[in-house]
Amino acid sequence: MNNNSRKPPQRQPQRNNNSRPPVRRKKRKKRANYLPLIISVVLIAVLLIVILRCTGKEDETIPDNTEKVVNMSIPEIIVTEEPYHIIEIPDEEIYSYAAVLYNMTTNKIICEKNMDEVTYPASLTKIMTAIIAIENIDPSEYFDTYITLEADMFDYITVSNASVAGFKAGENVRIIDLLYGVILPSGADACIALARHIAGSESGFADLMNAKAEELGCTNTSFINSTGLHDINHRTTARDMLTILRYALKNDLFRTIFTTESYTTGSTNMREEGFTFKSTVFRAFTNNEFDLGNIIGGKTGYTIEAKLCLSTLSKTPAAEYILITLGAGEGDNNTAYHVMDAVKLYDTYTNTQEN
Repeated sequence: MNNNSRKPPQRQPQRNNNSRPPVRRKKRKKRANYLPLIISVVLIAVLLIVILRCTGKEDETIPDNTEKVVNMSIPEIIVTEEPYHIIEIPDEEIYSYAAVLYNMTTNKIICEKNMDEVTYPASLTKIMTAIIAIENIDPSEYFDTYITLEADMFDYITVSNASVAGFKAGENVRIIDLLYGVILPSGADACIALARHIAGSESGFADLMNAKAEELGCTNTSFINSTGLHDINHRTTARDMLTILRYALKNDLFRTIFTTESYTTGSTNMREEGFTFKSTVFRAFTNNEFDLGNIIGGKTGYTIEAKLCLSTLSKTPAAEYILITLGAGEGDNNTAYHVMDAVKLYDTYTNTQEN
């Protein structure tokens, strides 16, 4: 055999050291589908919530105030008074249609009769007239400002048979003298003079009175004039009159006037030495031979329709009292029924309170 006939050995191709063997790609595995599982979990959670809410439905009706309580500041402690019993005055015990006795020191009503029944105040009206005048005039004018009393108002006063302080038409009078004239002698002349000076007319002044009554919460009171002369729409209650007098007594000048027994005016263009008038309350007690007891001041009232009315302030070592009585008697002023009621009520009920 010819050696030349052998096939030469084939050269293996030289491998390039820089070349990398081909990388075989692995087949990607399919990802698991978790969506059904998630949906199932969510449905289970929703189902549990529904079950819990149904079982705890009663608790949901009570709001959760835990956070509010934590954030709230501690409220101020308010001490409330214990309830007390207001004594009802028997009808046969007094002549007055309505009455209320009030302890100013303890701020409590002691006894009452028809105190919320609407009736007529007569000249107790002048309590409001006086305090409105005091509050609407500068104190610097009390002694230095004079008011001339106009003649036409005396015609009205005469026709109405109203009580007067004793001033004259055309007389120039100091404001302070008119203020005393309103309360002590219950002067319609002093009332109308002040009303015109302050509001221009008596009806305009009545508007101020009604505004004050509303401010004080006197819902059953309506004033038509400054004097208390009868008008079917001029009305009040014992409770409202108590509220008005209690308010007025906080004013030092009003309290001074209200508790004065007699007063002499300053000189006028008609009377150089002035003249003197006395409180109708002190007169009512002394003229009828009744002891004033602890009474230190007050205001009377009377018209045929309103009958006898009385407001008084009494002071003992233990307390101060206000007594309002309305509608005593039968429409005449011949017998001091209002005074008799005051004596009885003070004796019966203030002694009970203090003994």
